[in-house]
Amino acid sequence: MFAVPAPCQFSTDIAFLVDSSKNIGKVDFSRQRTFLKIITKSFGNKSRSAVVTYGEKSSIFATFDQFPNMPDFLKAVANLTQDTDGSGNERLDEAVNLATRDVFPKSRPGVSKLAVVLTDGKEAIGPNALELKQAFETSRKAEIRMYPVGIGKNMDVEEWSNLVERKQDLLQVDNYQDLTLKVHEIAASICRAAGNNIHLWM
Repeated sequence: MFAVPAPCQFSTDIAFLVDSSKNIGKVDFSRQRTFLKIITKSFGNKSRSAVVTYGEKSSIFATFDQFPNMPDFLKAVANLTQDTDGSGNERLDEAVNLATRDVFPKSRPGVSKLAVVLTDGKEAIGPNALELKQAFETSRKAEIRMYPVGIGKNMDVEEWSNLVERKQDLLQVDNYQDLTLKVHEIAASICRAAGNNIHLWM
């Protein structure tokens, strides 16, 4: 079991964008679930969580108002599954657009809106790069702070830095095991991003 990080003091509606493509191994996908549970607990009962999955297709797994309390949300996350068919392509741009269009309109007034994006960074390279940049810009205009967590050493940090408001809103870890081992450090960074987002639009 991993200890829960120190609680974040900012009330936040936080959406997790999770890679559910079949390219991820079962163990690494399970580590994503563990990460979601720990971060959700660290934000406490004043915050609400949602989940959007993406692979070849994107879908909303949980909305902000779907589960009335944290235990129910955590039980739902335990049942999160990954794709078993399809090409394994990762259309993160579609997931960002889905979160902006259908998830965050249900967020509460007066709280920080934050999207934590778990990604191996492949989406930003190639023919879908323009779509991803546009998706991030649309979210920014909706006062959603994008916080990508890059997993793996193949991520183009310079390219991804151009997608976020601040370079410190981009975090990189070596692998999925690192995602859970460094969860306290990551939780603190995500909490700071939530606080920064409140200050930007108040």
